[in-house]
Amino acid sequence: MGKSSLINYYYPDLNIKIGGLSKKRGRGAHTTTYAQAHKISDQSYVIDTPGIREFGLWQVTQENLADYFPFFDKLEQPCMHRNCRHLSEPGCSIKAAVETGEINPIFYNGYCSIYEDLPKK
Repeated sequence: MGKSSLINYYYPDLNIKIGGLSKKRGRGAHTTTYAQAHKISDQSYVIDTPGIREFGLWQVTQENLADYFPFFDKLEQPCMHRNCRHLSEPGCSIKAAVETGEINPIFYNGYCSIYEDLPKK
């Protein structure tokens, strides 16, 4: 992901070790082997972590995914459907909020992508 490289770019005095690009894949190789906090100001730290190869969500299903998107609940107008999935249902206030710009499409697209990868229950 290049996290160490990004940290070095913004805070070059930290001089965090980075690796070169893999000749085989043309991507960065995993160099960071443990999480480490680096002080960047009197009250701020940045944490460099090893690369993530897999990411899992435990106890999150398609049915409860919307609970993990708190801005869905903050809309003035709730969805017409009690168990709305916020995907293709007519009258969905989440989809309407995306269309008006009240909800950032990037967040909504993330929701849809995660939804498709989750088990039904």
